[in-house]
Amino acid sequence: MSNKENSKINGYLIFLKQYMLEIYTSRLAIFKLIAFFIIGFVVIFTSFGVRESILSASKVTSLVLIPNFLNMELVFNEGVAFGNLGDAPSWVVYLVQSIPLIVGFIAIIFSKSLFIDVPLLFLFFGGFCNVVDRGIVDIAQSSPNEIHKDAVVDYFQFTFVNFAIFNLPDVYVVGSVILLGIVTVTYFVKDLKKDKNTK
Repeated sequence: MSNKENSKINGYLIFLKQYMLEIYTSRLAIFKLIAFFIIGFVVIFTSFGVRESILSASKVTSLVLIPNFLNMELVFNEGVAFGNLGDAPSWVVYLVQSIPLIVGFIAIIFSKSLFIDVPLLFLFFGGFCNVVDRGIVDIAQSSPNEIHKDAVVDYFQFTFVNFAIFNLPDVYVVGSVILLGIVTVTYFVKDLKKDKNTK
């Protein structure tokens, strides 16, 4: 390796060190940690609370929650992203589900804004719940003789549109992506306005 390449790598490492010190020697690090535990608790508690309530409901696989809008329809989804990859080997599905978790976690570590951290944390923990859910062997009270492996429990279904059945972690994931998009556009617009004002 040449001296020029060594100096480039050293430059990147120094920049990375300064960047991380700027984040984790400030109050932002404390807020990150608090948000991590609060959002993690809320997402995990609500996701698995609803999941277990539906699985333990005796002889109930379908129920009208909001007429002409939302039903409960219990299904065991072996795919990912609203039923895709249903025929793929389970390791492929786990891999596909894990990629957003890894990317999201890295983004949380390097983010300098709580406005970005919050949707990223909902995205991370929503995806985490689905991965854990897939690893649990399920037996529903409505069909106690059936054992479901490598499947996510889905239960919400919109009745006003033809859409896949989904669960609460999916709501957190999709909602966080939408919120993240709004925050990103807001930051972009602010930067454009700041550039115009400085010219």
